[in-house]
Amino acid sequence: MSTRSRDYDLEVEAGEVLSGVCRAVCDRAVGSGIGMELW
Repeated sequence: MSTRSRDYDLEVEAGEVLSGVCRAVCDRAVGSGIGMELW
């Protein structure tokens, strides 16, 4: 049980980190005007 909750915590933390990184990259791309070229 404790192992499952620990894995879940790691998964949630990883998801938050990925979300933050994606948001930062998207904001930077849109801010510099290359968002449309990348996507």
